[in-house]
This record gives sequence, structure tokens and C-alpha cells, in this order.
Amino acid sequence: MIVAEDWKDLNEAYYELYGRLFENMELVDEKFYALVSKKLLESYEEERALLERKNSIAYKQELFETKVRCGRKIPRTFLWWRNRAAKTTLKELAQELGAYFAERDKALTVARSSPPEGQEPEDEEA
Repeated sequence: MIVAEDWKDLNEAYYELYGRLFENMELVDEKFYALVSKKLLESYEEERALLERKNSIAYKQELFETKVRCGRKIPRTFLWWRNRAAKTTLKELAQELGAYFAERDKALTVARSSPPEGQEPEDEEA
């Protein structure tokens, strides 16, 4: 999980420092320029390594959390009676199907009690 803003800020900061060093190159001798350039590079590499480690920690933590969530939330077919996700999914499906069939039964009952189209209801007084 690399955060682009962090990398961008790091690169811009060191680009600016190298730019200032380059602008003032005429004012310092070559040894000083080489020394400061080397120290800037070492400092950049240390900060880059630190940023990589921070991103690695965040990435690995998110990966672990995702694996745990998948292990807990995805229903398994093997040993389903011990799997809470499978039990919950089965209960939800049973409720959903129960409501569906109750609605269908009600519709069929209403259809049976009403006369077919074109026929008038029979009188039960006769």
C-alpha cells in the first residue's frame, strides 16, 4: 500500500535540495559539493527506506486483516455445521425462501378463490 503523496513529497523535497546545491555549485569547491551531494543521497536513501518500511507494515497489516475477514466471512462447505458464516447464510436463505413461498401460496389461494375471467360467481343460496 504505497501512498503516492508520501513519495511525491519526499522526492520534491530532495529535488529542491539538490537544485539549491546545484545553483550554488560555483560558490563551493568540488570536494564540498561532492560531500554534500553524497550526504543528501544517503539521507534520501534512509528516508526512502523508512517510508518503504512504513508502507510495508501498513500493507501487511491490511493483508492480514483481509485474510482473517475472508476466513471468517466466507462460508465453507467442508464442516459447514461448525462454520458460523455457513450457518448464518443458511438461516438467511431459509428466511428468504420461506417469505417467497408464503407469498406464492397466498397468491395461489387468492387465485383459487376468485372465479375465472368471464364467469360470474355462483350463488350459494340454491
